[in-house]
Amino acid sequence: MRIGIGLQSRISSKRFPNKVFHELIPGKTVLDFCLERCAEIQAMLADQFVAIGLLVPTLQNQIFEHVAANHGVNLLTGPEDNVLKRYDNFQKWGSFDYIVRVTSDCPLIVTEEAVKMIKDVIQFKFDYGAMKTPEDWFDGTDVEIFTPDILKKLISFALENKSKETIEHVTWPINNTDKIFAHKLYWPKNNKYHEVPKLSVDTAEDYFRVKNYLGECFWI
Repeated sequence: MRIGIGLQSRISSKRFPNKVFHELIPGKTVLDFCLERCAEIQAMLADQFVAIGLLVPTLQNQIFEHVAANHGVNLLTGPEDNVLKRYDNFQKWGSFDYIVRVTSDCPLIVTEEAVKMIKDVIQFKFDYGAMKTPEDWFDGTDVEIFTPDILKKLISFALENKSKETIEHVTWPINNTDKIFAHKLYWPKNNKYHEVPKLSVDTAEDYFRVKNYLGECFWI
């Protein structure tokens, strides 16, 4: 089984530019946390072939080169405003059986739970799985997994509907339209983390919240 973990990242966020390079603890940035979490998932899936790709805008390639090298991950590029295309490039590069989508605004994903979901999706042959239902998971642990067939359907939907939401947010139609992309969808339930505060980093306010949270409980 070939699994590709694609971590999308950029520095040109309008709400909080360069957020991925802000340090959450001394010497470790938001992006470092994300890449370490991806590496943990890779290690927990040691019985599978797992490749990690840092998916960045083509024009920002050089900015991320040293980070990819330091973490020993593959650096792949694509259009800044078409994240879906970056995942398409990643799939064409790796020919994966499953693609795991992680975003660089979620530095504190719960790796054990993500691995459990990934294993369940593979074992029971689901087409799509996601840790993102608000009643079960805190905002900041978003991890998704889908098949190459789902990716093809998302690309077709984006082209047919000129869907900016799909191009930017990749899996948007699965949760926001009545179009059926998969016959077997999987949303794991959870009752341990739903009361944790928002820990995704979209704004400067979010950044300081996560930084303070780490200072209070670095056990995550």
